[in-house]
Amino acid sequence: HWGGAFFIKFPHDESTVPWHQDAKYWPLEPRTTVTVWLAVFDSDRENGCMRVIPGSHRWGDLTHEEISDSPDWHDRSEVKAKGKGKYVLWQRVDPKQFSEDDAADIDLSAGEISLHDDDLIHGSTGNPSDRMRAGITLRYSPPNVKCDLSVWPNFEVYPARGVDRYHHNPIGKVPTENAY
Repeated sequence: HWGGAFFIKFPHDESTVPWHQDAKYWPLEPRTTVTVWLAVFDSDRENGCMRVIPGSHRWGDLTHEEISDSPDWHDRSEVKAKGKGKYVLWQRVDPKQFSEDDAADIDLSAGEISLHDDDLIHGSTGNPSDRMRAGITLRYSPPNVKCDLSVWPNFEVYPARGVDRYHHNPIGKVPTENAY
């Protein structure tokens, strides 16, 4: 295990996750991360569930482009600090490389999970509903995956099982107490 995050869309939240491949953002080789998406609340098309392009995980590394139609897209630090713009990411898969008509919704009830490959094209719309949409991601890779520590100097792994015979990445210290 090497990462995780909460993904929350409050009611009437316009935050949009553009179509992308996770592996494009991570300096990891080979590209063999699986993401577990655990629904904390029901996640469906009405409240901005994850959408995927089935089979796209087999297409390899696709061209991504910067999203130039996002407000203040050129000044990412200001946008992040002030919360401007509706896009969560600043790149998207070039839309000429796939058809959005092929997209499938990943409807999940609270407590259910989906798994996806780091090359799968996926994204999500805003949440126009009156309900919250929230999930937790957990990211797993086999021990042969190596991080470019010159790009991610604080990267750590937490072995889930077995023995790491590669020793490519620093092992994180397992917490033993609450930090508060």
